[in-house]
Amino acid sequence: MSPTTASYTGHRALTIAGFLTIAAGAMHLGITFLAYRPIFRLEALWFAGTGVAIMLIGAVMLLARHAPAGSFDRWIAATASLAGLVIAVAYELLNDWSEPRGYVQIALFSMGLVAALRGGRPVSDTVGPAEAPRRV
Repeated sequence: MSPTTASYTGHRALTIAGFLTIAAGAMHLGITFLAYRPIFRLEALWFAGTGVAIMLIGAVMLLARHAPAGSFDRWIAATASLAGLVIAVAYELLNDWSEPRGYVQIALFSMGLVAALRGGRPVSDTVGPAEAPRRV
C-alpha cells in the first residue's frame, strides 16, 4: 500500500531497480573471478571496479526511495542513474549493440532515473505546519 494518495510514488520502482542493480553489479563482480586470470591485472581490476560502481548506484537508489520528491537524495539518485545510463549506452555503442548485459543495465538505470525524478511525496506533504511552542 502506498503511503501517499498519488498513484505513482517511485518507491517501488526505486526499490526494484535498486535491488536488481545491486544484483547485476554483484554478478559483474563475480564474473571477474571467472573471466580473468591472473586476477590482479589492470583489465580485471577495471572490470571488477565497474561491478562495484554498479552496486553503488543501486545502493544510492535504495537510499533515496523514502526521500520526498525534489529532495537532494532524489537528485543524487537521478544523477547516479544518469551516469550509469551514459556508461551503459557507451558500452553498448562500443560493442555494436551486441551485449545483452548492456541492455539490462540500460533498462535498470532508466527505471531508476525515471523513478528518482517522478517519484516521492511532495516536499510540502512531508513538512507539517509549525506547531506553537507549548507552555507549561
